[in-house]
Amino acid sequence: MAQYELEFSKLYDEISSTMPEQPLRNEVLLALNKALRRMNSIMTPEKKIITLSGTQGTITIGDMTTDKISALTDYKIKEYTRFGTDFSYDSDDYSIKIDDSITRVNKVFLDDEVWDNWDYETVKNSSNSDQHIYHFDGRYIYFPKDIGASSEIIKLQVEMLFPEIEEDLILVPKSYHSILVDGATYFLMMIPKYRDTTQYASYFKEIRKNFYDEIKEMEQKNFELEPKQHEIKKFIYQSYSKS
Repeated sequence: MAQYELEFSKLYDEISSTMPEQPLRNEVLLALNKALRRMNSIMTPEKKIITLSGTQGTITIGDMTTDKISALTDYKIKEYTRFGTDFSYDSDDYSIKIDDSITRVNKVFLDDEVWDNWDYETVKNSSNSDQHIYHFDGRYIYFPKDIGASSEIIKLQVEMLFPEIEEDLILVPKSYHSILVDGATYFLMMIPKYRDTTQYASYFKEIRKNFYDEIKEMEQKNFELEPKQHEIKKFIYQSYSKS
């Protein structure tokens, strides 16, 4: 949970303290999201393992509606999935619609067992309903059976972008604090009314350089810390093994 401790009020105070006049909160929010979109366009999507069915099987796949997920505590959302508001299950074709922040699904696990990605026709063939297979296409993951009433825990190994920031929901690691502050300041300084004519030129160049340098540094750090495939598997099976 400690990974997601960024608060909009603290970001706002730090950003506004560098501006020649107090910016509106909505202007800062827009600037933060411009910075975040620029980060997403430059940086390699993060590799994460997320859980879709809540804690200890108390939330089933069939319960994955927006209202149900939103009702989860902050702890569950932050601990088990970075966004958690845009997953839904279709009981007609046994498919899960994934969040738009996900750019790629690398692996699918049900109760800690890895399932194989097959073509759509094979997965939807009724004779394969007992097979541990799925099909990933666009924003949908298709299964050979109805998992809506199941208590099976689904985990996805994914690559994903950072979702947009809201005042009460900042699902970005706190290690990105400095990048967001510099990025938002940079985009705010593009607005004519916030340009300090005596210091603008040199400070604008400095803050722009800081923003892009920090993105490069974070990208390199993420690459060096990225877990290898066997380490991901070890984490899943040891941390979530059944008794």
